[in-house]
Amino acid sequence: PGRIIGANGGGVNDKGIQSWHENLSLDRTRDDSLHTGVPVGSQNVLLHSTIRSAFRNTVWVQADRSWVEDNTLLYGGTDGLALGGMSTDLEDRPTFANQVSVALVKNNRIVSPRISGIVSRSRSFDVDPDAESGDYNENITLIGNRVRDHQSDEGIWLDYLADSTVDGNVVESVGVAIHPNAAPWRIYSDPD
Repeated sequence: PGRIIGANGGGVNDKGIQSWHENLSLDRTRDDSLHTGVPVGSQNVLLHSTIRSAFRNTVWVQADRSWVEDNTLLYGGTDGLALGGMSTDLEDRPTFANQVSVALVKNNRIVSPRISGIVSRSRSFDVDPDAESGDYNENITLIGNRVRDHQSDEGIWLDYLADSTVDGNVVESVGVAIHPNAAPWRIYSDPD
């Protein structure tokens, strides 16, 4: 178990090939609280952890194969749990994006992210929705997750997701989302 409080950068920026994070506590980080993987073939596990008050993403998974289960993710500055893609501040730089090829994302509780609770991101900013499969997160099992009080986009936003299973996820809200175009209770994917 580990505890990180008030990091002036990210909490854990893990670019390792095989990492196991369990019973971790991260509080009030200046950037992404937990950012896993980029090298192709990386494998990361996050279990039974509490991560709160990230300045940007609470958990950003880019590890090629990932297992994220039974975590509590609170008050994300952007998204609660992001899969794949690249950072919005790197549009004019070479990409380091990596899509997730296999993942189990199960029984996580995500409360009050500023944008989406769970989001599947594209590899780059100019990806055509009909692009080749390498631009998608694939073989993701997303089950039993609960998103509450997200504030902007959909509770669960699954563009750029292929050959995956999504079941038993719950999106709840106690009020109107801050963004006027938000759909507070929606799980969204294209194609459906």
